Amino acid sequence: MYEIDLFQLIDEKDKGRQKIKAVINDKIKSLIEQMIGEIKEFNHTTTQQICKDIGITFVLYRMHMRRGLFCLDALEKLADKWAKITLKTENAHLNKKKEIQREITKLSYGSGNNHRVVACPKYLTLNLCKISGAIIADGHLAKTSKKYTIIIADQHDDILNHFSEWITEEFNVKLTVKQKKDERCYYIEFSNKIIFYYMNKIFDIPSGEKSRIVKTPEIIRNATVNFQRAFATGVLIFDGGVGFCTSKFDFSTTSKNLFADIINTLKNAGIKVTYSNDGFNRTNSLYQFYVSGKDNANRFLKLFLLPNTKKYSQLDILLNNFDCKINNLNHVKKYLNHMFPRSRVNTITFLDVIDLFKYEKQLSTREIENKLKRSYRTINRYLCILKRWNIIIESNEKTYKAWILNPKLK
Repeated sequence: MYEIDLFQLIDEKDKGRQKIKAVINDKIKSLIEQMIGEIKEFNHTTTQQICKDIGITFVLYRMHMRRGLFCLDALEKLADKWAKITLKTENAHLNKKKEIQREITKLSYGSGNNHRVVACPKYLTLNLCKISGAIIADGHLAKTSKKYTIIIADQHDDILNHFSEWITEEFNVKLTVKQKKDERCYYIEFSNKIIFYYMNKIFDIPSGEKSRIVKTPEIIRNATVNFQRAFATGVLIFDGGVGFCTSKFDFSTTSKNLFADIINTLKNAGIKVTYSNDGFNRTNSLYQFYVSGKDNANRFLKLFLLPNTKKYSQLDILLNNFDCKINNLNHVKKYLNHMFPRSRVNTITFLDVIDLFKYEKQLSTREIENKLKRSYRTINRYLCILKRWNIIIESNEKTYKAWILNPKLK
């Protein structure tokens, strides 16, 4: 297991009530009293002086012990002072810090109505890797004097629901997915100092503009493959998308380092990745790659996308069979419209092709090209997929190749 150093959450700029506090149990209280007792014995000093040395008053110390809260920075300073005064070895010093941290299960911040208590994960988990990947891909950290805001958005609410579940499982904080007015976009926005510090100080995600400089956090880079894959999943489900007529999974980012990291993780998993030159598209200033090929993309689907999400289902349907056992054309159209909606005004959909057969019993590929004003290459891709799904079939009524709707669809 990969331990997280909770003392990394300390910010020297935090003063007084701004400081993060550990919720302490009887075991931690005993450890505090033991360290203070040994310092007093070795250094012939008082509890009041020790409190002053670790940055708290004696009154605050008594209050902390009574209420079961203790400033995280004071805990670290106490462990440091104990090791120095009692001439403990470096290993003994580190072990004492770890012993304290292993007993901490919750952290708190704020006071009064703004007091918050948050569960604190002490080991690297797959959820934490996915959370950090998602924020690096499509999230944003914003810090003001009083707020520590995390924002993440996507056009699919299902993956944001997953993000919310990960946060709840790790920090016991419940989040709400909201929809932007007049936009086909969903988002989560919340302020939580402890989760902010986890992402910023432990997972190396900077606040403010970050898109060009992000990369795999060191704690994940130094972990085993399963953690690196979980991080890649978080990145890919937010910064990647499915090409409806190409049956490919496309990924783009402005970060050269993140681009290289994700490619390396996919290649190590046996996934073939395709990109031009160095992957940089000078037209849109993005680094881009795609995953294609039925077997290759299916392996990618199983290893890196989240089941029960629209992106997973889209790629699964495009690569494999149209799993719609009904024979009602309207139901099929409704399902396709849900799974493959129009992404932009100037794009075409599978429904555009199907709806042409309202007015014509059979159509050639060229006729469909002309009616939809698209190239042969684009139309042929749509037709091949619709044929594989058994929604359209080739007609034998004319001397040239033509298409008709499957008669079984009523």
